[in-house]
Amino acid sequence: MTWLKKNLIFTILMLLLLGALGYETYITLGDRKKATAAENTFESKIEEHQRLSRKDILPHQTNVNLTKEEIDRRVAEMEIYEQALGQSAELEARFADYPNSSTNALFEIQFFVDEYRQKTARATEMDNDALANEFFGFQAYSQSGPEASLIPTVHKQRLIVAYILDCLLEAKPEALVSVARPGEAASDTSAPDPSRGQSQAGSAGFSLDSKLSTAIPDVAQTSPYQVVFTGRTSTLRTFINELASFDMPLIVRSVVAEPASGTGSSTSSAGTDRRRRRATQESASDSAEQEQEADENIPLVADNLSRFTVAMEFVDIVPHGNAR
Repeated sequence: MTWLKKNLIFTILMLLLLGALGYETYITLGDRKKATAAENTFESKIEEHQRLSRKDILPHQTNVNLTKEEIDRRVAEMEIYEQALGQSAELEARFADYPNSSTNALFEIQFFVDEYRQKTARATEMDNDALANEFFGFQAYSQSGPEASLIPTVHKQRLIVAYILDCLLEAKPEALVSVARPGEAASDTSAPDPSRGQSQAGSAGFSLDSKLSTAIPDVAQTSPYQVVFTGRTSTLRTFINELASFDMPLIVRSVVAEPASGTGSSTSSAGTDRRRRRATQESASDSAEQEQEADENIPLVADNLSRFTVAMEFVDIVPHGNAR
């Protein structure tokens, strides 16, 4: 007792500390009990979810109605896609009007190649010599026509390539480098023409990275195409705008731009010289002031060309009746 009286304050502090420690221990044990109970409840919920997930869904009328609503919603979306991307009756008729023999198909391809060589020569700075070995992706059929089973596919691809070239030539590129189209059902075993270099590699059998493709099983089937050309940014812009008219359901999937090589620069210089000669001929009878004005119209930067690689997909929408 004497010790307690002498150390009363110390004793009181110790009692308070012991009380606080006891209270904290009680709180901690209580929280731990709650946490254990919550963990047990969570594990039981997981076990219940796993047990229910292994069971078949009961054919309840509510489930049937929800499924029907989801199907109707998806069908409505597909109808919208069909209306937006579907081919017109005129386009379908053109695709269906394919040659009835391999010989006729060969004649059509040869006529197509000759026609677009002339169009390309008029729209670009390329001459006939540069286009002598250009087959626009159809060099496999330069000597013989496609098999009977491939005629519809090749005919459709030819019409699509013609549309792509029309849009490109409308944009007035400096030069056409290559055109690539998808392969046919049969493997293309024709050997590439060494004189074409690497520009036409894979011109028949072109494929697109699956990450870039818009193909959707049972909804949309696609076929990839690629065109490589040299020109200025305005050329690319006009080309993309022409494709956006959507006369054919073509969707641009990638555009790669890089500085034009030495070939592009020489082409540009030749084109500039050609334009300069035209201006000189037209102004031969004019005054020196008019000649100077013609020279001023020539771009100061002649070789600011780029090489553009544009990959696109032709979209075939699967009718929703077939998708069902």
